Amino acid sequence: MVIVKYLNLILLVFWALSGCAFMPHTDTYTPVQGVNLPASHPPAQIKASDETLTLAHCIEIALENNPEAIASRWDAAAADSRYNQAEAGLTPTLGIEAGYNRFLDPQRLIQARYNGEPGDFDRDLLRGDLIIRMPIYTGGRVVNEIAAADLLRKSEEHKLAIPDIDSGVSA
Repeated sequence: MVIVKYLNLILLVFWALSGCAFMPHTDTYTPVQGVNLPASHPPAQIKASDETLTLAHCIEIALENNPEAIASRWDAAAADSRYNQAEAGLTPTLGIEAGYNRFLDPQRLIQARYNGEPGDFDRDLLRGDLIIRMPIYTGGRVVNEIAAADLLRKSEEHKLAIPDIDSGVSA
């Protein structure tokens, strides 16, 4: 009966701390939050009767709906996220671990300090650990990952830099 109580308690703690119970459901079709990108939209529909199109306006519409330009903006956002992820390698992480063991023979819970000391024995051993990991020395790996991610981010931003096109044609 006591085993069932402990097992239920362990399952409840595991369920509560696993993240599955309290995390919101991820909708794969919602736009990415926190990214400075235009929401996905169909290409611009322009009727001939709406307005007269200038060359500059046509170029603007073409650049806005160009799949390569949209992909470049997404690549720049991904490179920015990779940079943030690399920077996160410098921060400590917190973890939780738990365990349960059942033995055939009772195990001593506390080490004996002298011969003949009566001890506490139990077949069921529970453990719980709170783990904090802090990178103290990584041999330059984390710093170089940050530098590489920064160079990749700058490269993607450079690919995005499209100069303003002035056609020089007057209507």
